[in-house]
Amino acid sequence: LDPSGTKVEFESKGIRILETTTEIYMFVTISNPSATNSTSVDVVLKDGISIGGGIAEYVTKTLIFDAGSSESDSVMIAVLDNEIPEYKKEFVFELQNVEGGENATIGSNSTFTLEIDNDDYELTALILNEFLSDPPVDDPNTAEVEGDANGDGIRDGSEDEFIELINSSDESIDLSGFEIWDRTGLRHSFPEGSILPAGLPYVVFGGGLPVNLDHPLVDTASTGFIGLNNGGDLIVVKDTLGLEVIILEYGSISHGANNDLRGNQQQSITRDPDVTGNFVLHESTASGLPFSPGLMNDNVSFDTDGDGVANQYDECADTPEGATVDENGCADSQKDTDGDGVTDDLDECSDTPSGAAVDATGCELPLFVERVSFINKVYPNPATEILKVELDKSMMLESYVVNDLNGKVIQTMSIGHKLQYLEIDIKSFNKGLYILNLEFDKGNTKVKFLKE
Repeated sequence: LDPSGTKVEFESKGIRILETTTEIYMFVTISNPSATNSTSVDVVLKDGISIGGGIAEYVTKTLIFDAGSSESDSVMIAVLDNEIPEYKKEFVFELQNVEGGENATIGSNSTFTLEIDNDDYELTALILNEFLSDPPVDDPNTAEVEGDANGDGIRDGSEDEFIELINSSDESIDLSGFEIWDRTGLRHSFPEGSILPAGLPYVVFGGGLPVNLDHPLVDTASTGFIGLNNGGDLIVVKDTLGLEVIILEYGSISHGANNDLRGNQQQSITRDPDVTGNFVLHESTASGLPFSPGLMNDNVSFDTDGDGVANQYDECADTPEGATVDENGCADSQKDTDGDGVTDDLDECSDTPSGAAVDATGCELPLFVERVSFINKVYPNPATEILKVELDKSMMLESYVVNDLNGKVIQTMSIGHKLQYLEIDIKSFNKGLYILNLEFDKGNTKVKFLKE
């Protein structure tokens, strides 16, 4: 070939973008143009489906460079977004049929490859929420071990890599037999019994001895490493049938990845907000931290009281540590199933009728005084004017309070000494049931009485 002849070629070998990009331009350059002859070249779609498959329908474009002009020309490609999950879409364009110029030829950059990364990742309620492919390098001048994502005290470029999955549904997901793959092959198989409760994360580290994480659902890769490449890789989660339920490709600056899907930034890539947001670099979130495996972006637990029920589904905050809870995150000490004012852990009578007055064990107070502590007799009951109470005279009666069934205080009196008999004037009371609360120096007791 005549080295002094006219040459046309693509400005670059290709570009990689997300399918949310609306359009791109392929630039074609010309060198050694003819002073008298124009130069033409066809830009042909050589490989890739152009109808609804990632770009708008494409027909061959012919570029014409004027005689004597060294200005580049370009072809615009309209990018189409769809909701179909796939690894990526690839289109190869080629320069063909060059004519004119000074013995015009096509240069070495004769093809341009357009790679379109998918932005439709999840087919199920299982969400890829965060991943770390490039743990920060440790700073020897600080006490902190930077990059130690798994918390075992050692920064390791492989072991501190992690993938965080979250169950975005309101029911548990059984991950037993699910698999995590990268572009090279299988990286992790979830063991039997891998149950992921609603709203909670499951973190898989490359290795090491993960500690100091608030959530117990933590594994290390079953193959010994995750192997996420800093310069770009593929993350795929497959279900027990081998179907891809999560697909994500990320890149690096050199691969043309957008700022939020660069894998080589010494920080994780995370959704912001968690679960529902787009992917961003972790240090751009409110916490400013480089990563937060097992925690929300603001470094707060998905399960603040640690009872195994995610905050968004937990109806009982601050469950006592170690307590067994129901599907709503409530321990017996936090529930009052029959609504009698006595929590289930203390309630010996679980089916108390609605509105009934009860004692400290949750059992309905008797109308008479059998088995009531510190009281021998209440009479007459029902009463019309004076209610008489025969007491255990060895006990000091501190005070008494009369309440109606709504809890309203009707009468109260301080006593402060031992009594054998107590008389209460109830002539002004309305007809109905009342609760007499007696406070002794050695305990309290209650009894119902009826005013006729």
